Amino acid sequence: MKPGEKEKIAIIEEIKCPKCGTLIKNIKNKKAAKGRILKKVLAIGSAGGIGAWIGSSAGIAMFGSAISGTFPFALVAAGVMALATSKSSSTIKCPKCGTKLKFK
Repeated sequence: MKPGEKEKIAIIEEIKCPKCGTLIKNIKNKKAAKGRILKKVLAIGSAGGIGAWIGSSAGIAMFGSAISGTFPFALVAAGVMALATSKSSSTIKCPKCGTKLKFK
């Protein structure tokens, strides 16, 4: 994209609200999508780092052997954060009546 040029926005789908009849457009903005992905990656990586930091002082012992808790704690923390940040973007609220609508 050249400087001063507006980014093209693609309309993915249009849906009509069954209650109030408002026409709603599902718009995809590539730049905003990249920002959301970057925030998710940073949140998951940070959670993994914090889990590793907490797990570095913990040990896991079973069956007569023991390992450091760094890696398991990091995996669990990153997994929890991945589930917490995986919001589905296929639903939207109608701006007029507040009805939840699903895009296909």
